[in-house]
Formats: sequence, C-alpha cells, structure tokens
Amino acid sequence: AYLDDRRADIAQMREALETGLFERVAQLGHNMSGTAGIYGMTELGELAHGLELAARSADRGLSASLISRMERYLGRVILSSVS
Repeated sequence: AYLDDRRADIAQMREALETGLFERVAQLGHNMSGTAGIYGMTELGELAHGLELAARSADRGLSASLISRMERYLGRVILSSVS
C-alpha cells in the first residue's frame, strides 16, 4: 500500500502547510523523495525534493503548487506489484 501511504502523506503535507509547519512539510518531502527513488518514481522524487527545499525556505505558494503536482502524479500511477 505504498501509494495509499503516499496519498496519506499528501494530506499531512497540506495540513502542515495550512498551519505553517514548514519543517514538517520539509520532513515529509524529504522522506517521500527517498522512498520514491526506491520504486523508480523519479518524477515524484524530484517533486518531493523541490517541496523539501521550498518548505525549508518557507515558500508557501511554491510548496502548495508542488503538493498539488505530487497529488496529480499519484493519481496517474498504478502499481499492481507494490504493496
């Protein structure tokens, strides 16, 4: 349920961003960046790394945009062999 877990991370990212917890957003982005690579999801990893950097700079607009892009990416991905 890797994808389900990442979708839950997206919800946590949005919540943390809404409350101004940029360090939490950065942490979640960092974690997702690392795990995405394990599953060969280069695009997701790059978006997540960008989110980590944007959150560390407290850039709310860019962080929100990257979270939305990550959510769209996860909506397109189907992994039948990942659990």
